[in-house]
Amino acid sequence: MIIALLAAAAAQGQPQTLELPATLPIYCLDSKEEPQRVRGTTLGSLRGTFQRQFSFSAKLTKTGPRIGKLQFRGGDRNAETITYDVATHADGIALLIMRVRLTGVNETLIGDDMCWKTLSFVTAD
Repeated sequence: MIIALLAAAAAQGQPQTLELPATLPIYCLDSKEEPQRVRGTTLGSLRGTFQRQFSFSAKLTKTGPRIGKLQFRGGDRNAETITYDVATHADGIALLIMRVRLTGVNETLIGDDMCWKTLSFVTAD
């Protein structure tokens, strides 16, 4: 289903915002480049976590046939962001790279570090 939605968006030829089902499972690409399911986390629960913890809104933008960006934005003048490069995987979305731009924090995470950081946000909620 997710691949069909992304393919339909790709036919339009430009990046666009997508609405995907909140029930899509989230996977995280570990340091061995193997997608691991983030236990108990769906697209909807990840959106809810960042909304409750940071008052961030979410936007999923398609940038290629099976890839996109999942951006959470908020803070002063909407300047704080947590952005993931994402790709389709099985029945859900795989997180590939995480960019954190918060007050006092500017880091790019991949692999296990990204997975642990994401899990720390989810479990702190």
